[in-house]
Amino acid sequence: MKKIAVLILGLAILSGCGLYKDIKGQIEKTTPKITRKSAPSTKIKTVRTDFQWNGAMKDAEHPAPQDFLNNQTIARVKNNEKIQITVKKKVKLGVMESAYLSDMMLTMIPESGVDVTEISLKELESGVWQFQMPSKSGKYMYILKEFYGVGVDIGYYVTYYFGLEVTYHF
Repeated sequence: MKKIAVLILGLAILSGCGLYKDIKGQIEKTTPKITRKSAPSTKIKTVRTDFQWNGAMKDAEHPAPQDFLNNQTIARVKNNEKIQITVKKKVKLGVMESAYLSDMMLTMIPESGVDVTEISLKELESGVWQFQMPSKSGKYMYILKEFYGVGVDIGYYVTYYFGLEVTYHF
């Protein structure tokens, strides 16, 4: 009986230590897959900036839209296109614990940097959300913030940026 207790305690300690070292791996599991609905194999590149995950934290300066949109590869989409975001709803934190997606916020900022707009996300199915393009053509920076929690605690978040150039469709 003592051997089993020691073995379980050893596994708990090892999994806890390994967990801290594998924070990047845990966060990678939450990286959203952002695609155009009309071309789901085309992925839109995201840039992770800040996070709080399992005791680790990284703060980041939010880039200005002009700097971000001019220095990143951005996808070109038509204004009648729909964009889909696919995320993991459950991520393992250790042997016995999991964090669940509790909320997502999507914000759109035009290249000018004014008129920051919160975008509503429509859930299509478990783990898949969709949003509509703005009607005006131009370059837009999007900020996606995912909140994960254990029970009622929302203690984990990851922030991603991506850019889209919207063109007018006749």
